[in-house]
Amino acid sequence: MNTETKTTDDRDEAAAATLTGSREKHGARVQAAAVGIAQQAEEDSRPGWVTLPPARSGVSRVLHLPDLPSTYAMAVDFDGVLHRMDHRGWMGGEVYGDPVPGSMEALQELIQDYCVFVLTARGRRFHQAVADFVTLHSGIRTVVDDYRPDQEYWLVPGTILVTNRKFGSAGLIDDKAVEFRGNWPKTHARVRHPEGVGASRLAVLRQHSPKTPR
Repeated sequence: MNTETKTTDDRDEAAAATLTGSREKHGARVQAAAVGIAQQAEEDSRPGWVTLPPARSGVSRVLHLPDLPSTYAMAVDFDGVLHRMDHRGWMGGEVYGDPVPGSMEALQELIQDYCVFVLTARGRRFHQAVADFVTLHSGIRTVVDDYRPDQEYWLVPGTILVTNRKFGSAGLIDDKAVEFRGNWPKTHARVRHPEGVGASRLAVLRQHSPKTPR
């Protein structure tokens, strides 16, 4: 074998070794990335981990919280709890009343301990009016739900969200809720004959409903 042929063979072997090394390094990086993704997915699924929806920048954030995400939030109903309606009643969703006495001061205290969101049965076209009402009377910054499908919690300190979605929360402050304490017979007894409501309304409905064939 002449010197030129040997030099060519050496170059080929060196190139092959370099290619093999590059492939091995690439494979190691791919494997490490896969392991990292799997670990991140496992961490994200554990209690205490929550992925916040993308901000305006389009970047999602993953937080590890010491407790379940829902324990950081508090839900507050709007009508009858924050907004006092008079004899005119619902008025098609219009916000026309005054604050319930003490409600705005309570919001200012709640916002120090929880991420607060306000629940309303009003249509979305009235949500901005609800937000304006809360901000006007409490001085707290308020935003309207933009209905991101990946949002499961409200975890923004210092800002109140107005929504009709029931996100996870530590509690719900509502004037028309029935509290469940783990005892269904007692709960059932309360909803069968709630205060101010007579016998079941179903009897009236059945009189006017078409008969269902069996």
